[in-house]
Amino acid sequence: FRDGRDKVIRLCFTVEEIKTMVSDEMRDHPFWLPTCLAVYNPRRTAEALFLRWEWINWDAMSIKLVNSPEMIAAKIGLKSGETSWPLEPELADILRPMAKPHGWIVANDRIRKYGSWSRAWEHKAKSKPTHTRAFSRYFEACGITAGERTAYCLRHTGITIRLAMGIADNMVA
Repeated sequence: FRDGRDKVIRLCFTVEEIKTMVSDEMRDHPFWLPTCLAVYNPRRTAEALFLRWEWINWDAMSIKLVNSPEMIAAKIGLKSGETSWPLEPELADILRPMAKPHGWIVANDRIRKYGSWSRAWEHKAKSKPTHTRAFSRYFEACGITAGERTAYCLRHTGITIRLAMGIADNMVA
């Protein structure tokens, strides 16, 4: 980087690991849905945790993320105020049976609080952010050794898969 910082290399999960994490066998785990959102919708993990049902346009197969008071309070507000991207057919298949007219897609308040960066920034580098530890426990429940990989690596994995499929880079990130 030009400002002298070291470049961080983010590791990805393998296709087999992703298949395990989003498999029906893991459906009852509280972090299954947040993981599916992060993999099939390669946004930042915190953004995935704050998605709302009313932001899905089923007819256009798109999903948007809008600055909400909760996101701003969690210090993950968007600079543009709103962004949207295609809704992957696999994610639509996962979400349709549980869809509601409005409300949080990840309805569990406790899990959504894991997306807050405020606590991580306050404590600086003393420990991993709460959501990183929580997702690491999910990876372990799937039989996956996370190592240095974090929940954010789900985003990198999703983007890498889309690029390998030939999807234009301006459509994946």
